[in-house]
Amino acid sequence: MENLIIPQQQDLAPIAGLDALSAHLQALLSDQSLAPDPKLCNDVEFQLTDANTPPLLPRLLPTLQALLQLERPSDPTPLLTLTTKLLAPLTFRQVVPAMMTVEDILRCLSSPLESAKMFGLEVIHKAASSPQDVDTLTSLDNGTLVNDLLNVWMQPSELPDVPAKASRVLLDLLTTDCSVPVASSMVNGINGTNGHPPVGSGRLWHLLLTHESSASIVVEYCTPSYDRDARQTSLSQGRLLRLLPHLATLNLPMLTGHPHPRLPEPLLPWAAYHMVDKQDVLMVMMLADFWQHLVLEMRTHRSEANDAIMKELIHWACAEEDGNVGAYVSDGLRGWEAWSERPIEEDDIRDLGRYVQYLLDN
Repeated sequence: MENLIIPQQQDLAPIAGLDALSAHLQALLSDQSLAPDPKLCNDVEFQLTDANTPPLLPRLLPTLQALLQLERPSDPTPLLTLTTKLLAPLTFRQVVPAMMTVEDILRCLSSPLESAKMFGLEVIHKAASSPQDVDTLTSLDNGTLVNDLLNVWMQPSELPDVPAKASRVLLDLLTTDCSVPVASSMVNGINGTNGHPPVGSGRLWHLLLTHESSASIVVEYCTPSYDRDARQTSLSQGRLLRLLPHLATLNLPMLTGHPHPRLPEPLLPWAAYHMVDKQDVLMVMMLADFWQHLVLEMRTHRSEANDAIMKELIHWACAEEDGNVGAYVSDGLRGWEAWSERPIEEDDIRDLGRYVQYLLDN
């Protein structure tokens, strides 16, 4: 904590229950059989603000860190949510490795408790605040945290909020790390200065797409295996198909033109053409839905290069005969007027029609 600068705050209202909470945390540290008191933790947590939190860090965080590293029979959720709130004002590099080690976060991600996994993801999510923080994340322990994030995102889970949160974290990290300027005045709601978000180094992109250990994780979960239920593989495939259209808006050429260490083609063409079982009607419908999402996303990210790539992608998709995929994709795109449930403004309907027609024209 000695390198952490704590701003001095004046005339702050006292926090009710703070002394009782401090005593309770010390008691938990002395006796692991005790259960955290949710009311004490919640009462203090609800009073925390950006102004009064920094002075509390030296008082509460060391004890909470020690408690989170202890195995205890009771549910640590109250401790995890309180720690998350306390860490809110800090950057990723102020937390890791200065206050939490890589092993601490890995322990959270491997815990069977949803609260522990979500806390680990919250800490990693902090790295999305700046390209420098993403670089730190990718360099820690040779990318171990990135690999575990990918595993949490892809692996079967009875906790649906966890893979959904992991997907959001991964998207925000890749947005911040994108080496191509992002056409937005804000990145992840927290980045950017004067409407010009900083450009990332692209290290996380390269880990995901070209690094052997990291790039293999997604492919392995999305490839059928004798030791994994087919439904679990389909769930992983669905998560990848839902993320790819968003990533395409950031750097379509890299997703479609960069060699993959474990595949005969880049990641997006593999996922779009060869990943899904074409005899599974539900997966074929999901694939057609992927193409519609991709077209909707890329409609607002047009360039000469992107248009050429999209036109070729759509051409091959519509020509696919296996499982009637081509017919599903073609019919779905030609019926663009029926995409009423999708997030598109009325004024953009004609623009969408022109774009779809452009993509379908020979």
